[in-house]
Order: sequence, then C-alpha cells, then structure tokens
Amino acid sequence: MVNATATEAMPARPEVAEGMEKLISSWLEVCQVFHDWERRAIILNEPDEGTLARYRQDLKVMLRVGRTLSAAMKDPDLPPNKLARRLEGRLGQLEESWRCLNNPMGAEEAKRVLIDIFPEERDFIDRICQA
Repeated sequence: MVNATATEAMPARPEVAEGMEKLISSWLEVCQVFHDWERRAIILNEPDEGTLARYRQDLKVMLRVGRTLSAAMKDPDLPPNKLARRLEGRLGQLEESWRCLNNPMGAEEAKRVLIDIFPEERDFIDRICQA
C-alpha cells in the first residue's frame, strides 16, 4: 500500500509541467485571436444583436478556461510557470471586457471621466456631449 501523504508531496513530472505550459501557450494564442476579433467586430463597429450574443458566449468560454488554467497553475505541485504573468494579464483583459459588456458606461459617466482626464477641455467636452 502506498502512503498517501508521500504521494501528495511529490512534485509533478516534467512532462506534466511541459503539458501545462503548452495548454497555457495555446490558450494565449486563442486569446490573441479573440481580442483581434473583439477589436474589429465590437470596439470599432456597431455590432448587431447576433454578434453581441456570439461575443457574450465566446467571452464566457474564454473566461471559464482562463480561470481554470489560472487555478491549475497555482497548484503547489507544479513548478512555477513562465507564462503565469501573461495568463493573468490576459485573464484581466477578458474580465474587463465582461465588465464593459455587462455594465456599459452611460453618457453622463463618460462625460465625467473625460472631464476628469482632460479638465482643460471642459468647454469642448460640454459641446460634443450635447450633440
């Protein structure tokens, strides 16, 4: 019989760590493709309802996979992963996309933000926000 505590303390074999690195690298590549599409279809355009529905669904999947990979990377039996910071950065971008999708900024809030950032342009901002 194998001692359970001895096997729990054993680090992952190098092949497992390499496999995790490949998974994360692949997910990062998919993220880049997704963000490129997001920029073209959502940010730079006025998407229709079908495009927004597809975006919402794809974004949910990307977030779920990213969070799963993030949790797996934190497993103490795996060696530190050199892609960990990139994964967390991409996950943060996806979470920000989700916040923007579900809590879009209203016109008044946008105006306040612009005035906070460019206080010397308040008259101009007032004019363009009236249009």
